[in-house]
Parts: sequence; C-alpha cells; structure tokens
Amino acid sequence: MFKYLFYPILFASLSVQSAINPETLNRINNAVVPQIGKRINSAIVGIFETGEIKYLSYGVATPNSMFEIGSITKTFTSLMFSLAIDKGLVTTETTLGDIRPEWKGQKTGSITLLELATHRSGLLRLPCNLISQDDSNPYKDYSEQELIASITDASIDSIPGCHLTAHPSELLAYSNWGIAILGYALSKRAGLTYQEVLRQWITGPLKMTDTVVEMDSDQKKRLIQGYTVKMVATGIWDRLSMFGNGAIKSTAIDMMIYAQAMLHPDQTPFADAIRRVQTRQYKNIAFNWYMTPAGSIWHNGMTGGYSSLMKVYLKKDFAVFDLTNTEADLNCLIETIEEDTCDPMVN
Repeated sequence: MFKYLFYPILFASLSVQSAINPETLNRINNAVVPQIGKRINSAIVGIFETGEIKYLSYGVATPNSMFEIGSITKTFTSLMFSLAIDKGLVTTETTLGDIRPEWKGQKTGSITLLELATHRSGLLRLPCNLISQDDSNPYKDYSEQELIASITDASIDSIPGCHLTAHPSELLAYSNWGIAILGYALSKRAGLTYQEVLRQWITGPLKMTDTVVEMDSDQKKRLIQGYTVKMVATGIWDRLSMFGNGAIKSTAIDMMIYAQAMLHPDQTPFADAIRRVQTRQYKNIAFNWYMTPAGSIWHNGMTGGYSSLMKVYLKKDFAVFDLTNTEADLNCLIETIEEDTCDPMVN
C-alpha cells in the first residue's frame, strides 16, 4: 500500500520496522525545504527501499500530479529498443538504412540503433533543420517529414556547422536528435505510433496508467503548472515528431512502478529486456541509462517548466527520484542520500 508523506506541512513518524531510515528522510527534508518558493515551485520525491515506498511532497505537488519527465523518456525509448530485439523486429546492428529506403546510401544510413541508444551516433544535440519559432515550445512545429529529412546527406551538407561530431562509436556525444530518431525508427519498424508502442509494450503490462505522451481530460486536470527557472508560469512542450527524447508525462506513483521494475526485472513481463538496458555498453553508458562505478543507473530530465531525476541502486534494492514543476534541478537529493556535502541553494 502506498504511504504518503507531505512536506513541509506534515512529517509522519516512522515505526521502528521501517526499512527507510528516518534520518535519511530528515536530511532530504532539510535539503529540499529551503529550495521551495525560491529555486523550485513544488516537488515530489519518491523513495523505495527493500519493499517500502515513501513519497515526500513539497508545495502543491502530490503523488498523483502529472509532470513532464523530460529526458527520462529516453530510458523508455531504450526499453522499447530492447523489447523490439526480443520481439525479433531489430537487432543491435540494425541500421537506419534498414529502417527507411531513403536512408540507405546516406552517410547516416550506417548508424546502428545501438549507437543511437548509447549516444555514439555522431549526431549533434539537436537536428540542424530544427528552427524554433517559440523558445517556450521549441518542438511544436517540427514535423515528421523534417525529422526524416534531418539525417539525409543533402540536409546535413547544406547547413553550415551541421556535421557528425565524430565517426559513430568513437565518441560519446549526448544527442536529443539521435534518440528522437531511435524512437521514430522503432515505431516505424513496429508499425505503430510512439505512444502506441509505449502503451502496448511497456506501460500497459506494468499498469502505469498515467505514463503517456498525450494526456486525457482527467490527466490534464492533474497536470501541475510548470514554471521557468525565473518562476514564470509556462506550458508543456508540444511535439509533432520528437517523441523519443522527451515527450512522456507521468506521476510519482507511476515512476515508482518504473523504479521497482528496474530493481526487480523478474517481477515484470520482460525481465530479459530490462537486464539488457542495464548492461554497460560503452564507458559509463548502458542503453541510455548512465552507470556509476558502483553499478547504479541514473538519468535526469528537463523541459521548459519541469525537471526530473531517477537513480536506481541495483545492488542495494534502493531507488530514489524527484519530479519538479520548475525548469531547475532539485539540488542535493543524491548527495543527501549518499551523505555527501552539498549546499541546496547553490545554483
């Protein structure tokens, strides 16, 4: 059963049988509360440890509030990739040229899906032909046709400064462009939309009913208002094509299900796919998850009005995440968990 803790209004006492150390919760509270109303509008922190769940809510956030999760979406896209491998739709060596005929023979046509999933495609951070007319909603007019055209030789060669950062596989270079292409390629190979793949392959089996690309009317009512880093109210980011890199909205309750799936693959319908996404591929990266020397995995995310972070301690049966409705990271959460020194008010 879910147990909610609401800060700073209430700090519930914990029984001596609690798996989560009360001092850990106190330290988190002491780190987060000074940020609320100053750096952050509202936030919710979720903690799982040895079968116990806690939510720490700040400001107006609740475990049922909808947030944009930003680039944590990339981990869902890579789980789609791993599931597509299990379904026999692709392999790690499937190339972009294998996905669409017009990409064959292009310089980028030889990029593999694995290179996309591990940020080794050589593609820049954003598509060269993405020209935003609205910084508060940068992807809203970027069409599927433009995304398809973005990796053709003609497009790359015609735009000054648009080039591969390195030969694929030789350099890690974080690429929203690359993961958007990965999400597009997987959905086309599956014959479904990105949202349909998400629902049918991942969120449906895991019963994550509030993890979506397009919100229904009830979810829109539960969407928490987003704010810029200057605390100016802003809207969500609309997307015509750049789904795979950051389009998902979710709640703390659903993100807790996701964290538990990462910790306990055998309790899901697709254990092998989850283990694959957690396997180190190159230096410090697995399938879009970043890995620590101790073997933990993590990813964060940010959009124009929201930020997020999840870290899963695979060897400790412990996970922590936060969702905020502000375009600013929640400072010091991981440092507090790991008992490192951190000043929450230093930007």
